[in-house]
Amino acid sequence: MSTGGILRDSLGSWVGGFSSKEGMGSVLESELLAVQRGLHFAWERGATHVICETDSIEVFLLIQSDSSFCCSRLSDTPRDQATPSWKLEH
Repeated sequence: MSTGGILRDSLGSWVGGFSSKEGMGSVLESELLAVQRGLHFAWERGATHVICETDSIEVFLLIQSDSSFCCSRLSDTPRDQATPSWKLEH
């Protein structure tokens, strides 16, 4: 399974991208991991207001039903009291 994503600024200009090859897993697991890694990628680069787009309705519905997913892996990232603001779009 592999994941990847891109980060653009508010003007649509390229900021960066990421990709990784993981072990075995389902398409859903890969999509969820890509969202999680993408949010972490943005957070590490100082983005605190992020619109995350996905083409997976399953991922969209899962995250909408459990919004804690978005920040669960970011708690160990030091960011001086900043609180991320995520918006997920399908």
